[in-house]
Amino acid sequence: MGPCWVEVREPQKGVNASWCTVEATVDDSKLISVCSGSRNLDPPPIVVMSLDIKTRVNKKQEHEVVMISALIHKDVLTDKPTPNQMGRNNIAHFTVARSMDVGPGLPGHMSDQTRKELALGRKNGTNNLKILGSSERGLLQFVMTQMSKYDPDCIVGHNILGHSIDVLMHRMSKLKVSNWSKIGRLNLSQFPRAYRSGSTSKHNFDRLAVGRLIVDTYATAKELIRSEVEYTLKHLSKKFLNLQRIEILPLDVPNYYQSCESILHLQKHTESGCFMALSLMFRLEMLPVTKQLTNLGGCLWSKTLSGGRAERIEYLLLHEFHRRKYIVPDKMYKKKGSGKRGK
Repeated sequence: MGPCWVEVREPQKGVNASWCTVEATVDDSKLISVCSGSRNLDPPPIVVMSLDIKTRVNKKQEHEVVMISALIHKDVLTDKPTPNQMGRNNIAHFTVARSMDVGPGLPGHMSDQTRKELALGRKNGTNNLKILGSSERGLLQFVMTQMSKYDPDCIVGHNILGHSIDVLMHRMSKLKVSNWSKIGRLNLSQFPRAYRSGSTSKHNFDRLAVGRLIVDTYATAKELIRSEVEYTLKHLSKKFLNLQRIEILPLDVPNYYQSCESILHLQKHTESGCFMALSLMFRLEMLPVTKQLTNLGGCLWSKTLSGGRAERIEYLLLHEFHRRKYIVPDKMYKKKGSGKRGK
């Protein structure tokens, strides 16, 4: 019933199906059982990565990624509130940006002077902004390498499912980024159908970051606090964290490339997005609450986080049927395009 310690007997060595350090397979589901009694230990702390991205809108009206920030907390508890939530020694962070391929004098052009100032600041330790060339593909590959290095159990962001991960996947698919599947823990060779070029199929997030939880603070806040009128990061940060936030729109992003000060302001804004999303997750205790709901319903934790209340009830019933030795028939789906409208 939800996340718990399990015992796997007679495991065989697995082959390269995932990016995990240990891989094992078993032939029979009866070889996997839930640990009980003295062997039922406390849940382990997990690694959480908070992501925020900045995009610009190109001539084809597509969002292009120009800056990505991440905060990595290496010691988050899932069964109770995490003490010393923002303890500095547990947190790593990086911000990476690229220049835009536009001519001098146009918004988005990074002058040589700005580059020199940023490089000097990085050398002296006054800023930590890593500037790559103008290649968006290089930027995305770098971030996927970092994802593999930190190997987070959980990715957090505000409206991360509705925007950030969607944009990242579409851009990685379009630019043919080779290490795209590091976003999850399965070693996949083909992009999910929703992100292949010319596809019209619905987004398929279940197949995406397999082996990592995705906490969308926007969707989860809607589920946990129903009294709010709006769930923007600006509104939630002001109410629960007492922090002010001014939004920067994708259309305005190129204007911040004019000087060293303005690009560092953009960096600070992106990093504060990561910080606020992570702080909201802690403040609203999103992991402990959703873990409890998952243990009660007996469904997948990722489904609870994406707000599937009907699914939790269904799983609760399925577990009860199983306990009473009933076999539940498969779900019946109506064929589409029969012409008749159902009641």
